[in-house]
Amino acid sequence: MSAAVVAKVFVAKPLFEFLRGPCQLTVLGCRRFFSVVGFVGSAASMALVVFGGTYTVDTTSTAVTTTGAAISTLGFTLAMGFIGLHPSGFKANYMDLSLHSSGLLSGMGNTMASLAAFVAPLVVGHVLKEYVRCPAPRAPPSMPFCPVFVC
Repeated sequence: MSAAVVAKVFVAKPLFEFLRGPCQLTVLGCRRFFSVVGFVGSAASMALVVFGGTYTVDTTSTAVTTTGAAISTLGFTLAMGFIGLHPSGFKANYMDLSLHSSGLLSGMGNTMASLAAFVAPLVVGHVLKEYVRCPAPRAPPSMPFCPVFVC
């Protein structure tokens, strides 16, 4: 699971509920908060990648310390997490539809999107199998897809 998905699923909703509840922010205030945190947090994380991700080579031996790689990985992971928070600032999301059932709505929406991604190649395969033989460049109305594909 990527850091952006983890931030979106496990951080955005509880943080939104906290900002709306005890902090008493409006929806617009929450959106502004998520946008600012997303932009500034990802920028600071990428600065960590640039300035903290250097390799130091010991000239007396052949050993290379890899703390720079660990810091770079941490910076990229944090940046992806902040990027996952950013869309909560400007996109309509499941929290706008229902505060208490956003997980259920998210699961249903993602299931429908996955089904569409599963069915589309089957439909294209059927269309190609049925209309792959075109008798002429100008196909009759019974073969409407033939001019679209190179036969």
